[in-house]
Amino acid sequence: MAALETYSPFTTQETAVAPLLSKGKRQDERFPEEFRQIFIKTGTVSSAAGSAYVEFKDTKVMCSVFGPRKALRTNAVSADGQLNCDVRFATFAAAQRQRFVQGTLERDCTTLLQNALEGAVIRESFPKASVDVQVLVLEANGGEAPAIITCASAALAHAGIQMRDLVTACSAAHVGEELLLDPTDGEERRAEGAFFLALMPQSNEVTHLSLTGEWTPQSMAEAMELCTDGCVGLDSLVRDCLRATPPSRNTKAKGT
Repeated sequence: MAALETYSPFTTQETAVAPLLSKGKRQDERFPEEFRQIFIKTGTVSSAAGSAYVEFKDTKVMCSVFGPRKALRTNAVSADGQLNCDVRFATFAAAQRQRFVQGTLERDCTTLLQNALEGAVIRESFPKASVDVQVLVLEANGGEAPAIITCASAALAHAGIQMRDLVTACSAAHVGEELLLDPTDGEERRAEGAFFLALMPQSNEVTHLSLTGEWTPQSMAEAMELCTDGCVGLDSLVRDCLRATPPSRNTKAKGT
């Protein structure tokens, strides 16, 4: 038997964490209240009734809307139409979110999207029919939920689906003394609290609100104001995009 040897205890070297802000700016050169670069385009999928593509810099989402079409199952209690949402993460996008199991993440995002849109879509405008909203997350680097909801709302509007208002969404992260709008994945990892808002900006109606972590009444009020302003700004971008996009075949058929 070979002789045993002893070694010095193994020590883990701590990796230096870059400061959150430097000269008032984040690591990606944004101010705390600033969005990442945003790109929005509608009419990206020719085979869909309506579609949209949204980038929050390196978080990228595509949405296709199909219908209204005859519902496979009807509700015996109500003749209102059905809104069916489905969110999927591309395999390489889910890998970017190593903290999450892909299936769980997709189910959570699907439920969130359904809740955020149901208050805005006028389901009685397509009785006994269904509208399917299919979202694919292509790249994930934080802020997926706001991108998903904003993209889906733009796609529904492009499809000519009647809505009470567009729905846009924003998130904020509470890190130390700082409140950060549209946090990246790295910023979300360091956050002590997360705030999420989905809003119909024109009517100022909240369709979904959630927060996790530790918040004071003052910091919650500040996050609400920050995210509300962000949702209003996104609403303006989506409307500008819709005005610049040729109408979908659904809209043409309705003569609107």
